[in-house]
Formats: sequence, C-alpha cells, structure tokens
Amino acid sequence: MTRLLHKDRIAASISLVFSLLIAQKIVAFGRGIIFARLLGTEQYGIFTLGFFFVLITVSIAGLGITAAFGRYAPRYEGMGALRWFIRKAYALNISLALVLGVIVFLFPSAFSRLLYGEPGQAIVLMFAALAIPGMVVVRNLVTTFAGLKLFRASSILEFSQVAIFALLGGLLVVVYRSASVGLLAYGISMILCIPLFAPLLAGYLRTQEPVYKEADEVGFYKRLLRFTMWFTITPILGQVFNYVDRLSLQRLMTSSDQGIYSAAINLSATISAVGLAVNSVIYPHLSTAWEGGKREGALKNLDLSIRVTAVGLLAIGLVLVLLAKPIIVLLLGQDYVAGAQVLPWIVVFHILTISLWLFGVFPTLVERTYVSAIGIVCALPVNVLLNLLLIPRWGIVGAAVATVVSYLVMWFITVRICAAYGMPVKRRTVIVSFLPFALLLPKLLAVAGVGLVLYICAAKTWIVTRDERQRVYRELAVFIKRNRAKSEE
Repeated sequence: MTRLLHKDRIAASISLVFSLLIAQKIVAFGRGIIFARLLGTEQYGIFTLGFFFVLITVSIAGLGITAAFGRYAPRYEGMGALRWFIRKAYALNISLALVLGVIVFLFPSAFSRLLYGEPGQAIVLMFAALAIPGMVVVRNLVTTFAGLKLFRASSILEFSQVAIFALLGGLLVVVYRSASVGLLAYGISMILCIPLFAPLLAGYLRTQEPVYKEADEVGFYKRLLRFTMWFTITPILGQVFNYVDRLSLQRLMTSSDQGIYSAAINLSATISAVGLAVNSVIYPHLSTAWEGGKREGALKNLDLSIRVTAVGLLAIGLVLVLLAKPIIVLLLGQDYVAGAQVLPWIVVFHILTISLWLFGVFPTLVERTYVSAIGIVCALPVNVLLNLLLIPRWGIVGAAVATVVSYLVMWFITVRICAAYGMPVKRRTVIVSFLPFALLLPKLLAVAGVGLVLYICAAKTWIVTRDERQRVYRELAVFIKRNRAKSEE
C-alpha cells in the first residue's frame, strides 16, 4: 500500500489517471448491463433514481469542499498546518453528510413520496441514506490524495470502489433481484475502502508533519465556503443546462433520433476522459506553484497545457471521425449508423469542453470560482433558442450545432473574464483552441489540416516554442524510458 504514495511525473500521472478512468468506465458499463438485465425495467428504474438521489444529496452535503483540497493543500502544507486544514475540512464535510444521512434514514417514506411519488420505496431510501456519509468520506480521500499529487492512491481508490461495487452488487442482485440491494452494495463498497485508504493518508500526513500545528487563521470556514460553494452551484446549473437541452430534444426529435444522438455522445466520451485526466493532474501542480510564489511560471504552464492538450485531442478526434461508421456499426449495430454524421460535431464539442475546463483552472487559482456559473447562465438561453431553430431543419445535426455554439458562448465569456482578472490569453492559444473545427471539413481536408498542425508543432515555433517543445519531449522520453524499464523487470 505504501507504494501508492509515490509521486510520479506529470506524463506518468496523466497516463495512470486516464487508464484507470477508462477501466472504471468499462467496469461501470458492465455493472450497468448486469443490473439492467437482472433487475428488470421497473426495479432498474427504481435503482437508477435512488442512485441519482445519492449523488445529488452528496453534492449538496459536500458544499463543494472537496474542490478545496487541490487548491489549498499546497498553501497549508507550506504553513506546516496541512493536517489541521484537512481535519477542519473533513469535520465540516462529514458532519453535514451525517446530518443529511440521518434525516433521510429517519424519514424514508417522506423522501420516497418526494422521489417516487409513493411511500413504498422506503427501504431503498434507507439504504441510500447509509451510502451518503461513506461516499462523502471516499470523495474526500480521493480529492485529498489528488491534491497532494498522490495520483496512484487517488486513482486506485476510485477504481477499487467501482470494482467492489460492481462485484458485490452483481452478486446481491443475482440472489435478491431488488433495487435496494444495489444501493446497499454501493454503500458497502465505500465502507470497505475507507479502512484501507484512510490510515494510508493519516500515515503520510504524520510523516510530512510529525508535530501537529494549528494555523492562526480567523474566519477559516467563511473563506473556505466562499471558495467552495460555487462547486455546488455550478454543477447544479450544469445539470439544469443538460436537462433543458434534453427536454428540447425530447420535444423536437423522435425517440429514435434521441437514441442515435445519445449513442454518438457516449461513443466520443473517451475524449472527455483524457481532458479529465489532464485537468486533475495539472491542477494541484499549478496550485503548488501559485502558492509558492511562482505565479508567472504557473500561468505559462497552464497556457502550454491548453495548447498541447488541444493538439493531442485533435489527433485523437481525427481518428474517431475517420473511423466513425465502422466503430459505430461494430460497437452499437447498424441501427445507429446515422450517428456518424453527427460525430464530428460531438467530437468538437468534447474538445471545446476540455479547453473550457483548462481555462477554468485560472479562476480557481485567483479564487474567483463563480466564473463558470456565469458562462453557463449566459449559454443556456442560446442553447434553447438554437435548438428551436436548428433541430426542425437539420435534426440531430442541428442539435449538435446548437450545443457547440452555446459552448462557444460559454468559452468566450469564461476566457474574457479570465483575461479581465489577469490571465495572459495569447492569440496563438485562442487559435489552437479552435483547431478542432477543422474536423468538420471533408475527410481529406481534415487529414491534411491535422497533418499540417502536427508538422508545425514538430518543426516550427508558431504553436509551441522550441523550449516548450523540448520540455514536452523530455517529459515523454522519461515516461517511455520508465515504462520500458518496468516492462523489462
């Protein structure tokens, strides 16, 4: 277990996080199939709604506090009061989770009426209540490990919980065929992980700070919640955005078109996993540099990360676009082949979203966490209007265009606010962020365009400078060398 506390270089960390994210998705997908087949439509619907209730409740109970570990762990580590900070943050977060869990457990019939429209699912809500505190603790552990750049521990913990849930849930569902045991398995998977990883974190903290030191800080919780509350509000706004978008699709498209559109989104979700891996790894590194007074260097590294990620995803996106039809037919069947026409737009949407995530790191560094919420509020009416105008004309392609344009609005607003708060937004970074739109060209032109971009990156200094290129090469060389050494062992 102590090997999980090793800190890898950036390329190795991104590779590890991405690999285990994909593994989690595969395991979760398999678990979903087992649950759907064994529970039947009624019980599976009950389980899905109960599972969604747990996620929403945890988001409310968490108050976004888990987002603070990546941002503030370096600050308190530098003060020698990291254990004090984690203890204070955990105490507030877990206390809120316990209060909500107890309320749901004591009044399950009332929550059953609220969620299902009748009180008969009280046992489902009781098991959901038991899962709430455990999930909060696991989320705290995951984000704390990630904030300390211990990505092996954070990724293994997440994968372990998903794997235990899939295995235990599958076994219980085989025997009992009930939605309630699915939620029971979810709660148990949390409880089994906590005794393994909580002592690991505690031991690491003791080695870093043998003497417990309290920070002399007034108004700690007020400042903490002012930073974290937007990590609760913004996801809720994001869910509202997605709900309104899906509601528009439901009213304006057939069920068949909705299925094809959703399949195309799920198929290209691998790109989002890459962006999530990059974002989760660079965020604590940039926070450490920012708190260490190396703010100019942090901004340069963020700018480089945006450009390199955009170019890398451009190449991955090209492969998905070129092989869209055979991939869709192979994985989903001939009925979904119409999704190939919308896939380029969906790929552009995912890459644009990742660029938005990376630019969104800057507001967290300067503690202006409300910026993303402003972008969503402005983009929502644009999305509704474009859905009304474009879906009747172009069908699923119109839906994809509406989503991409609304995210462009969100992107421009976010970047403009970042620039107003002091982020140096370079022209070439803006241009590189828009390169994925080349994937909308005819295939031969798209191949030529992406090839030209890769050549410019390798031979010219228009996208990356010579020094930046050498830094990327060195990072990749070390990563490849270490992987080769491990394979030989």
